[in-house]
Amino acid sequence: MVNKNFKLGILIMVLVFGMTVIGCDNGSTNSNGGENDGIFTLTDIPLQYEGKYALFQTDVDSNPKEIISGINYNQSSGTTSFCLISHGKVDFPMWIQTFSETEVSLKKYSGSNTVEAVVAIFNNTSYEPYMSPILTISFKSISFLNGNATKSWNDGETKIQD
Repeated sequence: MVNKNFKLGILIMVLVFGMTVIGCDNGSTNSNGGENDGIFTLTDIPLQYEGKYALFQTDVDSNPKEIISGINYNQSSGTTSFCLISHGKVDFPMWIQTFSETEVSLKKYSGSNTVEAVVAIFNNTSYEPYMSPILTISFKSISFLNGNATKSWNDGETKIQD
C-alpha cells in the first residue's frame, strides 16, 4: 500500500505548483458561481476543528495526469488557500487539474465520478514547505453528480498525523 501521507504531500506540492503556474492564466475559466461550479461539502466535522482549514484531494479514475482538488483559487491574483471549516462543515470549490508534458490546465469540475478521496486538515490557510496536516480523513467512495457531492465526517476513516 502506498504511504498516503507521502502521496498527499506530493499532491499538495503539485497542486500548489500547478496553481502558481495557472496564476498566469488569461482568466477565461468561470469561477463566478455559475451552474458548472462543483462543490463538495463535508458535514458533521467535530467542534475541535472549527476555524481550521481543509484540502480535498483525489485523482480521476486512477489517472495520474488528472486531479480533482477542493481548494479556494482566486484567478485574478493567482493565489490559493485551503477552505475554512465553519459551523461543523466545509464547502470545497471543485477544480480539475490536468497535467501534460508542457502545461498544467485548471477548470471547474462538473463531472459525475465515484472516487476515493482524502481530506487533510491544517492549522494554516495555505501550504508552506514541510507542512504536515493535523490529520487526514479518507473516504473509500464519494459519488459526484454534476460536480457536486456531500459526505459526513462519520463516513470517513481519520488518521491523526505524527
